[in-house]
Amino acid sequence: MSVPVDLAVLGALVDELGPEALLTTITPESTPHVVSVFVTWVDGQLSLGGGRRTQTNIGLNARVTVIWPRVRAGAYRLIVDGIAALGDDELLTITPTFAVLHRIGGIEADGPTCIPIEPA
Repeated sequence: MSVPVDLAVLGALVDELGPEALLTTITPESTPHVVSVFVTWVDGQLSLGGGRRTQTNIGLNARVTVIWPRVRAGAYRLIVDGIAALGDDELLTITPTFAVLHRIGGIEADGPTCIPIEPA
């Protein structure tokens, strides 16, 4: 089960979860490429570094997804979709287009879930 995140409050949530995240881009072969990144929130956008392969992928397809591995409220991870742009000094900016707190499948916690939890 997912809880949509209002993009107007996304910056506060990013600050709460911290800078460590995972960035997914799409390769020229249409396969995912996942890298660890250090993210900051600057003027309504995500700002992060990106290596050569990540930059190449974004040059071909600017649609990306950022996932925070840190758990919020005991059962949810933040997932942000956006459009990336190449900047100076290997910095990338991502303009968020959609954000959601997604429930970790099978975890016991209060709140909605899309996976039934079997009694122990």
